[in-house]
Amino acid sequence: MFLDEPVTHLMTRDVHAVDLDTPVSAVRRLLDHHPFQHVPVLKDGRLVGMITATDLSPLTLRAYVDDEETVDAYLDARFTVAEVMSTDLQTVGVTDDVRRAAELLAQGDFHAVPVVEHDGTLVGIVTTTDLIRGFLLAR
Repeated sequence: MFLDEPVTHLMTRDVHAVDLDTPVSAVRRLLDHHPFQHVPVLKDGRLVGMITATDLSPLTLRAYVDDEETVDAYLDARFTVAEVMSTDLQTVGVTDDVRRAAELLAQGDFHAVPVVEHDGTLVGIVTTTDLIRGFLLAR
């Protein structure tokens, strides 16, 4: 059954991640110009946090300023990635099955689960969209 397959069969492998020292403006631009909503944050190649479009939305001053350069200058002067990212992450390992990822996503607290090696190295991500796509293909 689909849920018993390894999570590695379902995950997105080409994950756009950023380093801990990346400017917040670069994360904003990444989220603005790509269809995904989650950006893992790495330190020395290991997962340390996650930034979502929802995390950045209240910080951008978009209701008051329409100029991207001004928004980026404000973000970089006021915030660091470490201050914006979530660090209380749920992850799955490369040997976990799809069921484990589905259980975590079903809790409703978040919409993406990073897939990591035993040492914390990021290898992929599973989103609610990946899970729905997997269910549709398994029919």
